[in-house]
Amino acid sequence: MSRICGCYFTHPSSNYFTLGKIDEEQVLDYANRKGWDEVTTKKLLE
Repeated sequence: MSRICGCYFTHPSSNYFTLGKIDEEQVLDYANRKGWDEVTTKKLLE
């Protein structure tokens, strides 16, 4: 179960944006920082 609490402010000209895919170097860096192996990290990021 997760919960989110906060105040949300909107603006008529605001919009969402995408960050795109992360590359192999970023996946490996993240895995190293978390202490995970590459396969587990890729599976969790899917």
